[in-house]
Amino acid sequence: MTVDFAFYRDVYRGSALEEEGFTALAPRAAALVAHYKRIYTVAPCGEDSEAMAICAVAEGLAEQAHGLRSASVGSVSVNYQEYDTAHLARQLLSRAQVYLDIYRGCGG
Repeated sequence: MTVDFAFYRDVYRGSALEEEGFTALAPRAAALVAHYKRIYTVAPCGEDSEAMAICAVAEGLAEQAHGLRSASVGSVSVNYQEYDTAHLARQLLSRAQVYLDIYRGCGG
């Protein structure tokens, strides 16, 4: 599924990303949502819920890209090159779960 910037701006009412940023991140976000559909049981929560989830995940990807990478205070500096990738993946999944019912196992 592809989601364009007009949907992001007008239906999702997103304002965190400019058109260029959304256009760059939307395919990756759509791929993540497709991945969730392959490995979990996913049910839409309403009309446009998959597109809304893609928008939410795209914003999450942007936030992660702009996250803190290093800090310095006086002569002490810390480098955060090693991110907790499991934590970041859970954050993206949580964003998608706002719009999609995502769970393990079979629906009943």
